[in-house]
Amino acid sequence: MKKMTTGAILTGLGVALLLGGGGTLAVWNAEATSETGTIAAGNLDLKAEAGTWRNGTGKKIDVTSYKIVPGETLTYTQPVTVTLSGDRMVAKLTQHGSGIASAESNGFDTASIEVSPVKLTTARGAAVPNELTPKTNGNFVASTSFTFNDVSGQTDVLKEYEFSQISYVLDQQPVSN
Repeated sequence: MKKMTTGAILTGLGVALLLGGGGTLAVWNAEATSETGTIAAGNLDLKAEAGTWRNGTGKKIDVTSYKIVPGETLTYTQPVTVTLSGDRMVAKLTQHGSGIASAESNGFDTASIEVSPVKLTTARGAAVPNELTPKTNGNFVASTSFTFNDVSGQTDVLKEYEFSQISYVLDQQPVSN
């Protein structure tokens, strides 16, 4: 019996050692650091000065008291400063708050209003492509024209078109990978 007890104890001890209960396991590892650097985000900024309205003859007008007639075009111009930074930054200036939806909400027949795309120029009048990058940062003049089309009858007589919600928006264009 003494041999059986001793054998059982030794067997239990052997199993415990095999399962790691009484020993240690050594593993190797190593670590290295690298100079990964720091990343910084770019910027997209638009600043605007007071704008002006001109009629089809180029005369400066007060849009709050001007009475438009069918076939006439009014143009809104506004000096803007564009600041872009980012290695692959591309932005486009658009006009917001006018067009067909705005005409309907103002009571105008949608066929009565035609809104031009935004036109960008330098202060001296040279055309600037509306695909802006950090290389084209600077001061520009943005303009949008609103043509009140000829319509038959007395469509839109004495109606008002609210321009107070109109603004220019600078949007980053999607980056293709």
